[in-house]
Amino acid sequence: MKKKLIMIILGLFISVPTLAVTNTPKQMVAEIIPLQKTDILLADQKIDLGFTEESILVNSTYSLINPGENNKKLKMGLPFLTKEESLTVWAGETEIETKYQPRAQRYFWEITLEPHQELTLNLDYRLPLTTDTQGFCSFGYSFPQNGFTLKEKAQFTLMVNFLNTHPGLIHSLTPGYQFKEDLLIWSFTDNREPLSIQINLKKEQQEWLQLLSPEEEQTIAILTAYEEYDKAISLLEKKQTEISKKEEKLALLHGQAYYYQKAANEKKALQLFNELINNEATYPRAYWEVGKSYDQHTGKLMNLLNQIQELKVHSLLQPWLKAKLPPEKVKPSPPEITIKYTTTNESRQGIILKSYLEDPDGDLSQITLNYQWEGETAQQIDFPLQPFQYDYDLVYFNPAPGPFKKLFYELTASDSAGHQVTTGKKETFYLNKNIESSAFILEGANLILGDYFPEEQNKVYKWFKSYLKMAKEAGFVPVEAKSPLFIFMGKEHDFYENYQGSLFVYYTASPFNPQETRIPVHRHFLSHWYGPGWHTLPLEELISLGDALLLNKGWQAQIFTYLQKKNHQQFAVLLCEIGNGHDYTTALANTFHLTPLKANFLTIWYLIGNYILAILIIITFAWLGKNGHLTKLFKGLS
Repeated sequence: MKKKLIMIILGLFISVPTLAVTNTPKQMVAEIIPLQKTDILLADQKIDLGFTEESILVNSTYSLINPGENNKKLKMGLPFLTKEESLTVWAGETEIETKYQPRAQRYFWEITLEPHQELTLNLDYRLPLTTDTQGFCSFGYSFPQNGFTLKEKAQFTLMVNFLNTHPGLIHSLTPGYQFKEDLLIWSFTDNREPLSIQINLKKEQQEWLQLLSPEEEQTIAILTAYEEYDKAISLLEKKQTEISKKEEKLALLHGQAYYYQKAANEKKALQLFNELINNEATYPRAYWEVGKSYDQHTGKLMNLLNQIQELKVHSLLQPWLKAKLPPEKVKPSPPEITIKYTTTNESRQGIILKSYLEDPDGDLSQITLNYQWEGETAQQIDFPLQPFQYDYDLVYFNPAPGPFKKLFYELTASDSAGHQVTTGKKETFYLNKNIESSAFILEGANLILGDYFPEEQNKVYKWFKSYLKMAKEAGFVPVEAKSPLFIFMGKEHDFYENYQGSLFVYYTASPFNPQETRIPVHRHFLSHWYGPGWHTLPLEELISLGDALLLNKGWQAQIFTYLQKKNHQQFAVLLCEIGNGHDYTTALANTFHLTPLKANFLTIWYLIGNYILAILIIITFAWLGKNGHLTKLFKGLS
């Protein structure tokens, strides 16, 4: 199911709405501990957690080693259990008697190890799962401070086996996991940090229960409590006929598949899960069950993986499916960052940066914003991450240190596959608190529109975006390689009437006139690219050259096409020559050693020369044929 997290950070870090859940009920699988001082070593550990909707079925295997020359009798225990969570302990093939200490909340037992003996200890018990009101709870594994001394390179492995559950129920978990077949596994020798898995056991069923009336929901609760799943299915089938929305029908179909599975009718459940996937539903259980049925079918697994990624079902399903596929079939996808725009806040005290980040694999490891106000110290912030999140709307408010300041910024994102993507260094401009402005990051320029009425601002924005598009299509200037800043104002202000700085600040009177506006835009755009000489170029020459270069208009555009085809490097030098203060005629002579007249003639020949040659050849052959010269030629050849 697609998730979207909106993070709003005011100032440096004031408010971050997030989906994180705290104070949820926890069931942590504990490690065995010695209840007396001992030199017995703990070697390999293997913890198998059977994850059901009701409880965690724990099977723990420990390898204990007596390194000494004498028999060692050891009293040991397992904390945090209640007497109801009955414990079975086996030493090799012998069951060990255990006792419960209510005050200490632990089971304990005794074992004896012979000299240099390695004893395998196996524990079985059940941990019930209880949830908070939202359906959240967590389970995992904790390591005691007073545990056994570890043997060198002791291996720890924890496996989660999804019994009547699936990875889509997981809300967050400790990193470092991998999938092997249908098991979620952590394996390490050195790291002994607690492992935690947070789950939601109510959200899935709520998808269809929320469509029922209170009476119907109560009936479902009674029927499922008595395991009368066929009647629960009938109720949902009847409800499905009463509604028309496709999404709601699919939710009820999901509920039917769930109860068929509860009733052990796996064939019917799988049929409905397939139907859900064919209708592009986004229920993780459906993809989990169908994916398990596709083992050894590479093509089907690839299609399922692509659909999960496209529909943003649950990103934890993606490494599970990738583990089933040949490595050469799987290619991790990098994140993608789009800067939407920047704008002033309501009080106009600074700049709000708005951007959108999408990660097709849902495995982001870091999102960083680096920024610096002109003349100020560079700053960095890290945005908080949400596990399995596919996309983020990022909003950051940056108070301005003063009026008329440039803000430089760059967003960087990294994922667990090692990809790192960046927006590159961008810039925007803060005017002052009296001017309301919006900034737009476009391909080829940064645009700031200040103090416009909405309708007039829309006209300017659309025209400027169209201008950039035409400049790109003209192909004379590599528009996307730079981003000059353009500031357009909808109202007159004293500060820029006599402004002589390097910024482009231009007042557009209402109604907006594109023909007038294009001239100063030509000047700024071309001077930014090729030098200040474009600022002083005579108006008539600027219009002719600018319209050709940036709008692909006029006869001059044809001449530039010819010159660029002839030598694109010299063509760029030509534009730089004008930027150095030469007029077009001088620049043309210095670079291509041509006069404007000769350039015109060569362009005409470039455009129609082949046609003229073809016509001359046709006329020549016609004349030769009419006068018998071709006949004589062929006879001579024969």
